[in-house]
Amino acid sequence: MPIVERNALVPYTCAEMFDLVNNFESYPEFLPWCASGELHSSENGQLSASLGIQKGLIKDSFTTSNTNDRPWTIQMQLLDGPFKRLRGQWSFDPLGKAPLGQEAGCKVGLYMDFQFKHGIANLLSRTLQNDISDMMDAFVHRAEHIYGPRSLD
Repeated sequence: MPIVERNALVPYTCAEMFDLVNNFESYPEFLPWCASGELHSSENGQLSASLGIQKGLIKDSFTTSNTNDRPWTIQMQLLDGPFKRLRGQWSFDPLGKAPLGQEAGCKVGLYMDFQFKHGIANLLSRTLQNDISDMMDAFVHRAEHIYGPRSLD
């Protein structure tokens, strides 16, 4: 039952980081293991989305139901896929105010708790743990690409 937790302090606002994480369709552009991202429905902060994953010869997809509280949290719950259990949360907490009153940046948190349905797939859990852990770095680099380089002052 692997659990992965990662945090990063970034010079971007909670809303900017929330919007990056919530844009599933763009994941294949910057997450090497993500083959596709599709939004199925979105209404009143509830949405369902699927991600296609590909790692070597392994190709699969999973669908989650997400509850969004923009710009603070995204909670994920498994609907379908190769997991027995998958739940997670992204959190976005402001670091304070910069001299001109805007957000100085935010702390981005990622928590994932998962277990594959089949025992043989659990052998891949260490690889998936590393990929999830690397996801935080990928989102930070994506923010630099989309919003431009900034620094925490």
